[in-house]
Amino acid sequence: MGDSGGEFGVRGWLTALDTSSGKVLWQAKHTGPDKDVLIGPRFKPYYDSEKGTDLGVKTWPPGAWKVGGGTVWGFSRTIQNST
Repeated sequence: MGDSGGEFGVRGWLTALDTSSGKVLWQAKHTGPDKDVLIGPRFKPYYDSEKGTDLGVKTWPPGAWKVGGGTVWGFSRTIQNST
C-alpha cells in the first residue's frame, strides 16, 4: 500500500504487508538516501545520470526531498487482488 496527498508536501512511500498478519514486510520511500529508497548493490542503472549514491537526496534542493517526491495514489492496491 502507499500514500497519497502529494499536493500537501508528502514524502512518498510504498509498504508491503503480510496479508495474513498485517505485519509490515518492508517500506520504501520515494526520495531520500539509498537505504530509505531500498536501493542496494544489485541496482545497475543503464544511464550514467542515474549512477551514484543517494541521488534521492543529492538531486533535490537542500532538504526538499524530506517533503516531496510523489505519491502512489491508487495503483498499489491492485497487487492485493492479483492472486
